[in-house]
Amino acid sequence: MNKKNLFRLSLLLILVIALLAGCGKANETAKQDAKPTENSTEISDNKDEKKTEEVKESEIETKDEIIYVAREINDTLDPAKKYTEGYLMRVCAAEPLFKAAASGEILPLLAKEAIEIDANTWEIKLREEAKFWSGKKVTAEAVRDSLERSRELSASAVKHLEGLSFEPKSDYELIVKTEGDYIDVPLSLSLITIVNADMNFETVDQVDMTGCYKIVDYVPKTKLVLEAFEDYYGDVPKIKHLLFEEINDEETRVMAALSGRADVTTAIPVSAIPQIEANDDLEIYTNNPAGCLSVYLNLKKEELQDVRVRQALSWGLNRQEASELAFDGYGTPTSTWLGSNPLFPEAKDAVYDKYDKEKAEKLLADAGWEKGADGILEKNGEPFTFKLYTWGGSKLLGEVVQNQWRQLGIDVKVEHVDYSIIKEARETGDWDGLIEAWTTFGNVHANFATHVSKGGGVNYSDYDNPKVNAVMDELQNERDPEVRRQLILKVNELVAEDAPFIAIMPSPDMITVNKRLEGYIPHFLPAYNVINNHMEFVK
Repeated sequence: MNKKNLFRLSLLLILVIALLAGCGKANETAKQDAKPTENSTEISDNKDEKKTEEVKESEIETKDEIIYVAREINDTLDPAKKYTEGYLMRVCAAEPLFKAAASGEILPLLAKEAIEIDANTWEIKLREEAKFWSGKKVTAEAVRDSLERSRELSASAVKHLEGLSFEPKSDYELIVKTEGDYIDVPLSLSLITIVNADMNFETVDQVDMTGCYKIVDYVPKTKLVLEAFEDYYGDVPKIKHLLFEEINDEETRVMAALSGRADVTTAIPVSAIPQIEANDDLEIYTNNPAGCLSVYLNLKKEELQDVRVRQALSWGLNRQEASELAFDGYGTPTSTWLGSNPLFPEAKDAVYDKYDKEKAEKLLADAGWEKGADGILEKNGEPFTFKLYTWGGSKLLGEVVQNQWRQLGIDVKVEHVDYSIIKEARETGDWDGLIEAWTTFGNVHANFATHVSKGGGVNYSDYDNPKVNAVMDELQNERDPEVRRQLILKVNELVAEDAPFIAIMPSPDMITVNKRLEGYIPHFLPAYNVINNHMEFVK
């Protein structure tokens, strides 16, 4: 029996046992209450049903806390630290000036309005009623200080703030100057949190942001407790309390949803979808976000310095099979990194337009690799070994990649670990490949720069390609929208051909919401959008 079927059988057995236990308890209660009359059992059952309905209605009427269960939560309170910003945004604690709507449109949030003055100047008008949780006003000076703090401390923010400078014009007006022409400033600022830069964010009482939910308690990698911020400039949440909880184990997380304990559950494995769909109390949402799961390669390894080897790895990856085996077909394969961006659909099948094992094998042979008696490729007496790290929900995908590349003759060993182990391996150089997903939405030049430019935050191997650099320079200074689009597609093509990382597909994002909770809005950026201030419990 394979893992997937075993997991489904385990869930089914758990549910059956729970149902039998419940029935047994109900029958025993009926026996204790019964009197020697012909209809006593029926009368007792009806009373139990009515009592249960009354309890359920009472629970709904008095429930004033959303329980949101995720695979992991933030391990710091500082949004400038890696990953923390996304976790805090998805529970409406952290806010940027602008935010992408589910339609993709960039709308004012903490800002009231953005006006493009000329090719290099924007004016941002702030909401005068907005406050930090401490009561401090969100002024132009405070916003500038926050953005400069992000520039200094946040690796992810640097790429969006490059070439931007900020100067208060008045208490609630901020002037933004751009080095390049016609930069979309609201888009660039849509994923950068505004905070009170006077705080250090090391403890709960030192966290000062603007969101409609305020942090009141925190246990790292365990739970985040929030309450409605009553002085919020917008609509104060109807539900006053929010518990954001980490449950790393998949089966336990699924059972939290099935049992009704969790109101919102993210990172649902696709293997659990039949159980979720069979539960009348749950709604399942499936998104293919604008973020691409890719195998990032360590180009400092001798065998991976040959572009033919890297191209072979991409041609030898059956992305459709990977989608079916790892995500039950819910994943949408893409052959290039940009292909997961909904604004560039033509990039989805560029360069590696099909699975081609023969081409992959020829490239490996041209690079001097030959199969030994055991089927493993060898060169100069050394086998082709490959250490692949996975984490979070990419374990099964890593095993699929392992199997496909082993068919090429590569001895792939997969290690599924906590992300801290991956960070340590990158620092020591003890890795060949790792699977991660980074958003492709937003300022595309900035997103590419973090991957392929010298010093980029996700440029794990110090990749440096003069051809790519030249097109990136053109892109940074080009003002014509259509020319910019073509340059973006050109960068994408060059990077895919050079293959410093190998795109696979967006990670299908499965979110389960209990039907008693209304107001969830599916979004192509689920890492930043789960809870909102218009959610409410209904009968």
